[in-house]
Amino acid sequence: MIFDHLGISVRDYAASKAFFSQALAPLGIGLVMEVEGWAGMGRGDKPELWFGEHTEPQRPMHIAFTAQSREQVRTFYAAALAAGGRDNGPPGIREHYHPNYYAAFVLTPDGHNIEAVCHTPEPAPVAGTSSDIYPSLTYEDAAAAIDWLCRAFGFTRRFTVPGADGRIEHSELTLGNGVIMIGSPKTQDNRRSPKSLDGVAQALSVYVADPDAHYKVAMAAGARLVRDLRTEEYGARGYMVLDPEGHLWYFGNYRPGGYWEQSGS
Repeated sequence: MIFDHLGISVRDYAASKAFFSQALAPLGIGLVMEVEGWAGMGRGDKPELWFGEHTEPQRPMHIAFTAQSREQVRTFYAAALAAGGRDNGPPGIREHYHPNYYAAFVLTPDGHNIEAVCHTPEPAPVAGTSSDIYPSLTYEDAAAAIDWLCRAFGFTRRFTVPGADGRIEHSELTLGNGVIMIGSPKTQDNRRSPKSLDGVAQALSVYVADPDAHYKVAMAAGARLVRDLRTEEYGARGYMVLDPEGHLWYFGNYRPGGYWEQSGS
C-alpha cells in the first residue's frame, strides 16, 4: 500500500461503524481504535481506513480491499448486503482488468463504492477427481443458469459449447474437484428443465468447507430456501435450496464414506 491511511466522511457515525464492522469482517478487517469521533479499521493493530461524521460528506469514493480468496469475496458481498449495502456488482471475473480479477462491489449507506478483490487464480481441478460421477443438468436458459451458478454457488466455468439461438449444447463447471455439466433442453432425449415439470426427482449434494459463508452468498443471490442451515444429529452442517429453474441442491460439510467402515458396507 502506497498510503499510510485513508479517511472518508459519513453522515451517521454509529450506522457506518455497524455497517463497516459487519461488511469487512469476512476480510479480516475490524475496528482497531476510535479517536475523537473517528473510527480506524484495519487488520491487526494498524488502522488504515478512517471515517468520521460530517453533515455534508464528501463525494462518493471507490475503495478496494484485498481478499485472500474468491470465497472471501463472495462472503464479503453477502455480509455487506446483509448489513444494508446496495449491490453494485456481484462476485465475478472482470476480464477487462485481467483474467484473474475476481471482485464484488457494494455501495455503503453514504454511497461510497467498496470492493473486495482477489487476484489469485482459481486452483485447477485435481487431475483424476475423487468421483467418477458427473451430474448433467438441463436448464431452459442454460447460459443464464451458468452465470447464476458461478455467482451464487461459487462454480467456475471451464468449458462451453454454444449452439444456435442461444442454446448451450454442453458445458462443464467445477467446484473443488467436482464437475457438473449444464445444457439446454434436448427433446430427442426428453431432457427438460424442472421449471417445466411439477417437482424434481433428484437432489445434488455438494461438499463445501464453510457452509455458513456459502449459505450467505447463495441467499443473497436469490436461492430459494427449502431447508434452513442447520447442524444435523450426525454432526454435518448444511442447507438445501432451489436454483432459479427448480433444481434441488444441498450444500454442507458432509463427505460420503465416513460411516462405511463402521456399518460394514
